[in-house]
Amino acid sequence: MPEEIHKIISVFDALDLIILTVNLLLMIFARQIMQFIYHGDASDKYFSLRVQVFRAFNLAVVAAFFYYHIYLPGEAKGPGIKLLSVVIVMYLGYVTSHGISNVIHSQYGKRKEIGDTSILIETYHSRLINIVSNLLLTIIMVIAIVRILGFESWLEAGGVLGVIGVFLALTQNVWAPDLFGGLIMLNSRILETGDVIEFQDGERFIAIVHKTRLFHTELLNLVNNHRMMIRNSLLRDRVIHNLSRFASAKGLRERITFKIGYDVSVNSVKAMFAEAFETLKSKCDLPFEKQHGHEVATVDAGDFAVEYAVYYYIKETRKLLYVRFQVIEQIIKTAAEKHIQLSTPIMQAARVDFSAHNQTNGTAGAGFKQGNS
Repeated sequence: MPEEIHKIISVFDALDLIILTVNLLLMIFARQIMQFIYHGDASDKYFSLRVQVFRAFNLAVVAAFFYYHIYLPGEAKGPGIKLLSVVIVMYLGYVTSHGISNVIHSQYGKRKEIGDTSILIETYHSRLINIVSNLLLTIIMVIAIVRILGFESWLEAGGVLGVIGVFLALTQNVWAPDLFGGLIMLNSRILETGDVIEFQDGERFIAIVHKTRLFHTELLNLVNNHRMMIRNSLLRDRVIHNLSRFASAKGLRERITFKIGYDVSVNSVKAMFAEAFETLKSKCDLPFEKQHGHEVATVDAGDFAVEYAVYYYIKETRKLLYVRFQVIEQIIKTAAEKHIQLSTPIMQAARVDFSAHNQTNGTAGAGFKQGNS
């Protein structure tokens, strides 16, 4: 066994052994290297995928070296050199792409405070420059690989580049709307990473913008706590309420409505809401703007009940639903203590009295007397 290992090692010269050792070390420290050149979050699933691809390229380089030095006879070294060169070009292109993206992101990205963490988010300029640089890098890689393989004719109009151009032109309806939709959203700053948005897509969604990617946007659903993905073009077609962008310095003005019967006076309803919010103010874990108080408005007088709206302000929109649920629960408790029914009361019937007549025009009028059904 030692003789066989020595025989295999003797095939490689000093430069080959250095290259193999470097690649093995790169495989071992792939995660640390990728953390340095990757501008995304290390907990992102894409990060783990990139680490595995990085290691796969290093493994491919090692495999190509063994194939070239051990399995190919002396007169057949040409194909081995080409294979090794193609793998190295792809590997260098992959690493260079991540390095360029990291530099562009750090230079043209925007720093934003999300909670207690400061992160760099993508902007229109960083995304556009990144797309152009990666496109140019890809073209250079394709040309280099084609020349290494000796297929210069592929570079002609009818060759591989021509086929790629025709393919992109035929499929532009699939990828172009999402690509440019993402760029438009980044340029207009309609939404950014960390913003809490609300939109309608069959059902109502309240979500946090996790990241705007090349063709889709990732959202974290606040209602059921899972990750969503929506195409950039579809998201642009929706009416988006950005709850993190306040129209007032007071914060987001939240609105909750209740329907209460006509037998309860307006003053009693307002007193009940005031008592409920006094109790809520004593709870330190509720991050609504206590200093701005609350507002009560009578918004509708329906057949069955009077509709009241209670307003309060909140700035920590990530806890929007938690605060909303606590407010509703406390109002229910306070209403029960005040013997105020929040359930929609049964409509009262009207008994019509036809004895009254309009003496002016001689037509019969209708007089109404209220009675319980």
